[in-house]
Amino acid sequence: MYEIVYTSAQNIVLDSQAKRRLEDAAALSGADMVYSDYRLIAKDGSVTEHPLCSYTRGSVRSDFDFGPIVLVRKGVLPDMGRGFDPFVFYAARLRMGKIEHVREYLYSALEVDDRTSGQKQFDYV
Repeated sequence: MYEIVYTSAQNIVLDSQAKRRLEDAAALSGADMVYSDYRLIAKDGSVTEHPLCSYTRGSVRSDFDFGPIVLVRKGVLPDMGRGFDPFVFYAARLRMGKIEHVREYLYSALEVDDRTSGQKQFDYV
């Protein structure tokens, strides 16, 4: 009925009840997509909680942060073939009904980009 979609290439460690908790939230809310807060594990082993913003209907930015995984109702996303396509995901997200944010830390992601924040600051330029 639902499937987990990896939106980034990070290594993910799901908590023991993560998928069930996401599925329960989706079933209770009737959401097409559910996402949650997560913990970020740095290369030195330090753990930082990474809370996410709640999605509202007007959040149409293509770079809205849902985290590295989301739970999606089967059939909502078209087949992406060989991997995650952010443009296909964005187009599908705009057509989705309800998107639910679970305010719990349900998984951990290993940090990929370990540059200091001063080096990351102007990456958008």
